[in-house]
Amino acid sequence: PHGNPFPGYEHVVSKWVPLTDVTVGQTVTVRRIHEFAEDNHELLEFLTGNGLTPGAKVTLTEILPFNQTLTLRVDRKTVPRGIPAARLVIVER
Repeated sequence: PHGNPFPGYEHVVSKWVPLTDVTVGQTVTVRRIHEFAEDNHELLEFLTGNGLTPGAKVTLTEILPFNQTLTLRVDRKTVPRGIPAARLVIVER
């Protein structure tokens, strides 16, 4: 078994999903950035520089599967993001 990385908090994290699991038009709250992103300084700088930090409200406005990107609205700013990197942003619905 994999085990729960948040023992005792199942009721809280049960609504946490990767940003790629959100549907277009949905507004969610960023809860954490996966450790893999923290190891990539450029990616982490991009995320924080565009307001994708824990507690931020973001709205998914577009998904473009053909070029593996999605577009977010964060504080009235449009932020494009590659789908592989978006999987590292954990949000709460």
